[in-house]
Amino acid sequence: MKDDRKPAPDAEESRTAAEETPAGRTVSNTTLRALNQRMILDAIFEKSVSSRTELSNELLLSKPAIADNLNDLLSIGIVQECGEGEVGKGGGRKPRLLRFNKNHKYIIAIELNYKDPIFVLGNLKGDIFNEFSVKISEDANSHVRMELIKNAIHILLNSKDLSPEELACIAISSPGVFPDKKELSFANPQFKDWFDLDLPGFISNEFHVDVLLKNDVNMAAFGESRYGAGRSSQNMLYISCGIGLGSGLVLDSKLYEGRFNSAGEIFNNIDPAKLNGGTNLEKTIFLSELIRKSRESMKKKASHDDDFADFKSVVKAYRDGNPYIVKHLEDIGTELGCTVSNIVNLLSIDTVIIGGEYVVFHEVLIDRIANIVGGHCLFTPSILPSELGHNAGIMGLFAISRENYFDSVIRSK
Repeated sequence: MKDDRKPAPDAEESRTAAEETPAGRTVSNTTLRALNQRMILDAIFEKSVSSRTELSNELLLSKPAIADNLNDLLSIGIVQECGEGEVGKGGGRKPRLLRFNKNHKYIIAIELNYKDPIFVLGNLKGDIFNEFSVKISEDANSHVRMELIKNAIHILLNSKDLSPEELACIAISSPGVFPDKKELSFANPQFKDWFDLDLPGFISNEFHVDVLLKNDVNMAAFGESRYGAGRSSQNMLYISCGIGLGSGLVLDSKLYEGRFNSAGEIFNNIDPAKLNGGTNLEKTIFLSELIRKSRESMKKKASHDDDFADFKSVVKAYRDGNPYIVKHLEDIGTELGCTVSNIVNLLSIDTVIIGGEYVVFHEVLIDRIANIVGGHCLFTPSILPSELGHNAGIMGLFAISRENYFDSVIRSK
């Protein structure tokens, strides 16, 4: 069958004329070139090895356009030539093979979680070279915390004999909302000390490198979408439930953060009963409430074989089939099922992923959520447990840092 598709215009052929978009707006030659280079870079990143001919066929760009746009990427070293491939059936010269240079730059990811901060060094592909957590006193002041951050970054750099210039980015995740305008951002109360002295500004000034600050659940959602259970999803909802409650959205395969980077903040979801009772969804189902309800249930028993002092004891009772724990988890599943159903219908979600501490209860939670969603949604999404677990946020930081660096590479050309 004849292929009537036409390759995109050669950059040289369209040097003097702007391209028309379907909406009638014009795209400058510079913009077109940037779009083509980013498309080529993304395609090479996704493949282990490729060739110019393969890229031309896959991206519908002419071979001269591929060659022209590759020059910049090869010159800075983010793409490398790596030998020759096999000659095609038609004969001719062996094609020169291309690969993504995953060690072109490095990324440091910092996760400020509810326990001890985690520091990770890896490359653009997400390969991790060093990872450690640091214990810090709860009453440590902002200056102590800043010194801790600085020392940890130096340890990571020294472990690979790197300089700050070899970093693409330092990326931080934390519970909270972090819009572009600093005066609108806020961290959760227990993380206030980390941001009293402008943590991103401190790191940027100290190491002269780009710094990203992102919501922790959004990063877990993005990590699952790129490396975990959401890899095949275009429209994904990730829910983190346990110590806190939050969600992240990936729409049209892109992280959706909203106007103020607050999209997915479901902790404050209410219904008429919660509105009158002065509570919200998080206070109804989060970890402390689960432990409290479990203790109350045990007080009503004649024997007190179970002592729900912490999360581990609740997990053990769940695995032992404790009916009180299962009942409380089914109630939590009902709350989540109603919330999930509303979001699935509103945004046409195809995949729902359950993460956070409550992922250990995913059998009960997913069963209850699926029953509610199946009866109230126009289309039934896949409902899955997290594949990455506690690593989801770190992998999300690597993925968002890489995309940010790719953008900066293309803009600089």
